[in-house]
Amino acid sequence: MWPNQILLRAYLLRGVMIWLGVRMIVAAIVSLAGGSPLQLSAATSLEVVAISVILGFVEFSRRRERALLANLGVSRLILFWICLFPACVSELGVRVALGVAP
Repeated sequence: MWPNQILLRAYLLRGVMIWLGVRMIVAAIVSLAGGSPLQLSAATSLEVVAISVILGFVEFSRRRERALLANLGVSRLILFWICLFPACVSELGVRVALGVAP
């Protein structure tokens, strides 16, 4: 069962903000190492997505929303997709905008 549209929009926005934070930290580290902060390798992009998903789950747990969503009938698989979707779409958007092959 998918969550309400209002909740889904809030969680997707939160996912984008988490991805943006992770991406900015990785870009700063790459920039300090002397690389291009926007053009990350495919492996690094996958790591950014994975870290964003993990931090999304941590954020759900930190705010104690997993129990609420479970009571509303939202499974962990749906939570995984809610965390994964904004990170994948955003990372793919950056790669396409920069002309890097996905």
